Amino acid sequence: MGRALILLASCGLWSLGLVACDDSPSAGTEAEADTGPTPMADATVPTPDGGPTPDMAPPACVPSDERCDGLDNDCDTRIDEGFAGLGDACMATEGACANPGTQICAADGSAVVCDAPVPVVGAEICDGKDNDCDTRIDEGIDLAVDPANCGRCGRVCGYDHANAGCDEAVCVLTSCEGGFGDANGIVADGCECVITNGGVERCDGEDNNCNGAVDEGLGVGEDCVVEDGGCRAEGVQICAEDGSVLCSHPPIVPGDEVCDGLDNDCDGTIDEDFDADGDGFPGDPACPANLRVDCNDNDPAFNPGAREICEDGIDQNCDGGDAPCGGISAYISQAGVAGANGAGCRDFTGDGVPDNAFAGTGPLANGNIQDAIDNGQLNLLPTTYGLAPGARQGRFDLAILIGQFVRPTTYRIDARSYDAAGDPRALFINAQLQNGALSAGPGDFPFEIPAGGFVLAVNVARATITGALTLDDQGLTIRNGWISGVVPQASLNAALAVLPPELAQLVPLVLQPDVDEDGDGRPDGYSACLQFEARPATILP
Repeated sequence: MGRALILLASCGLWSLGLVACDDSPSAGTEAEADTGPTPMADATVPTPDGGPTPDMAPPACVPSDERCDGLDNDCDTRIDEGFAGLGDACMATEGACANPGTQICAADGSAVVCDAPVPVVGAEICDGKDNDCDTRIDEGIDLAVDPANCGRCGRVCGYDHANAGCDEAVCVLTSCEGGFGDANGIVADGCECVITNGGVERCDGEDNNCNGAVDEGLGVGEDCVVEDGGCRAEGVQICAEDGSVLCSHPPIVPGDEVCDGLDNDCDGTIDEDFDADGDGFPGDPACPANLRVDCNDNDPAFNPGAREICEDGIDQNCDGGDAPCGGISAYISQAGVAGANGAGCRDFTGDGVPDNAFAGTGPLANGNIQDAIDNGQLNLLPTTYGLAPGARQGRFDLAILIGQFVRPTTYRIDARSYDAAGDPRALFINAQLQNGALSAGPGDFPFEIPAGGFVLAVNVARATITGALTLDDQGLTIRNGWISGVVPQASLNAALAVLPPELAQLVPLVLQPDVDEDGDGRPDGYSACLQFEARPATILP
C-alpha cells in the first residue's frame, strides 16, 4: 500500500513535467523482483505529513544539429560552434561608404550576419561627408560662389527684400526685390528702403527712388529769382506741400522809378521815365554814365542797340561815328570743345563755376573737329562789319559766315551764310571792341561737329563771343576766342537723329542737361563752350 502511494505521487509529479514515470505493471514488478524499491536520488514526493521530498533529476539532452541560437543543440557542451566570426567586428558597405557593426546570429539561426545598417546613398550635400558614396566629399559645391554654402558649408547668403549671391566666398547683395531699394549701401540690412511715388523723386523730404539722396535733381536749396511785373526778387527753392518746388523770397514791393537800369516800379519796363523816345535806352543826362545812354532820345532809330548803316554819315548806334562799309573776314584755324571750368565759359547755373555740359565730349570730338578744319571740311569765317583797320574801340556787327575752301587761307562765301533778306544768319549786332577786347552777343551760333563720318549740326543759343581782336594791314585776327551758350534739347535731338541708334544711345553717357531753359525747375538744356583761334583770310568773289 505504501509503494502504491509513492508511485501514484511520483506519476503525478511527472505529469507536471517534473519527473518521468512508467506505470506499466511489468516495470514495477521487474523492479521489485530485481532490486526492490529504490529511492530516487534528489527527488521529492509528498510525505504523509505534507513535508517536502528531494527533487528529481532533469531530463537528458536530446542531440540535434547545432544552430546559431545561443544553445548547445548537439549536446557537446559547446554553444554555436561552427559559426565562424560570431562576435567579430564587421562592416556593412555601399559603394565607398561603410558602417561598423558586429557579427551576430541570423534570425533563423542558420548563419552569422553583420548587425550594421547598410549605408544610405543620397545626393551630395555640403557637410564634409561622402553622401553619394563615390569616394569624393562635397564635390560639385563651390564655396566661392555657392550662396547656400558661401565660404563654408551651411553659410546661407540672404538679406531682407533682396536677392543675394556669393562672390569669392563673400556674401553679396545682387539686386533688390520689387518696391525696395538699398539706399544706405549697407549690405547687412538688405534693401531697407521702400520705394514711393513710383520711384519718381518728388519734393517731400523723402528718398522716393531709394538711391540714397533726398529731393535730388529738384534744385532744393538753390538760388532762384521771381519776377512780378518787371520787378525781381531773389530767394531759395524749397519744397511745397504738394511735392512741387517753389521759390521762397522776400515780398516784391514796387517803388518809384529811377534811372539805374532796373524796373523799380515793377511795370515791366526799365527807366521808362527817362526814355523820351521809348526805344528802351534812357537819354536823360541824369542817368549814370555806365548805362548805354541814347545819343538821340527824340528818335527811336538812334540808340546803342540800333544797327549801324555804313557810310551814310549818320551814327545810328551811338558809338561816336559812322561805320565804313565792307566786311573783313578771318578763318577759324583752331577749334575744340573746352574743358570743364574753362576761363571763357559762362556760369549758367549760378553756382559761381563756369559751365560746359559738353566738356566730356571733348576727348572724343576735338580730334575730328581739328581734322575737319585742316582738311577744309569745316570752314567758319568770323567777319566784322563797321570796323576800320587799326580800330581799338567801337561798336560793329560780327557775323559767322560759312566758307567754301579754295586753298589754305582762301575761301568763297557759301550762300547758306545768308537768309532770304540777305543778312547773315549768324549775326551779332553791336558787338563791342574796347581796347582790343571783343564782346559780342547774345545771339545764335550754328556749329557743325564731325563725328565718325556723320555731322552733328547744333545751334548754340544765347551765345556770346569773347577774345582779343586785332584788325590791321594783315587782316582780322582773334586770339583766345571763346564761344559760350546753351544747346536746347530740341536742337540736340535733331542733331542726334542723323546718327545710327547705337551711336545716339551713347551720348547720354557723356552728356547731361544742366540748364533750365523753360523755368520749370528741371534742366532741359546743355551748356556749351568752345575755344577757337582765327587768322586773316582771303575771300574770293
